[in-house]
Amino acid sequence: MEYLSVHGPRVTDIRGMVLQAGLKQLQERGHYDDFLARVPQPHGEQLVHALASSWVPADVYNTYLETLESMRLSDAQISLMSEPMGAGIFFSLFASIVRATRNNGGDGAVWLGLNQADRVFSRMHQGGAIRVTQVGPKDAVIEVSGLMFAQLRCFRVAHCAFLRGIFSYSTRACVCKPQHAPRPDRLAVLVSWV
Repeated sequence: MEYLSVHGPRVTDIRGMVLQAGLKQLQERGHYDDFLARVPQPHGEQLVHALASSWVPADVYNTYLETLESMRLSDAQISLMSEPMGAGIFFSLFASIVRATRNNGGDGAVWLGLNQADRVFSRMHQGGAIRVTQVGPKDAVIEVSGLMFAQLRCFRVAHCAFLRGIFSYSTRACVCKPQHAPRPDRLAVLVSWV
């Protein structure tokens, strides 16, 4: 399955709910004040006051990620914030898919969800592309492209944890391994599950 946004090959905007979910996790984990102290202006106001239903420019989201990067959070800390974000955002946008995957059970449930990757991506990004390639019965490579922030460590860690959060609805366990991407605006992740 491959999807290229009608908005073009580069992600220009991110859904505000991603920022709001991230800020909520920062608050719950006790990192919010440190984050606010580090956010460079003029993007600070835009970050903090973004509406969940709004579109936030990709460069503002990039500032959010660079600020997280400057906080030197561990991979484990970033993962602890991002897994619930993936599960929560996926459930809020696609409750009917979640119910269907739970009712189907087994491997069909995972593939049912992966066949909706274009819908998930387009509801969270304006621009860019996603490709899902089956590489085994319980293995897929999920590749996103057009992301100015794809090479940031915190994005790579968060994206893998976000995917594990999504997969938590239809698998017992999920492992995500970033793969080498030929371009700096891409992130490919090998996802395996049981």
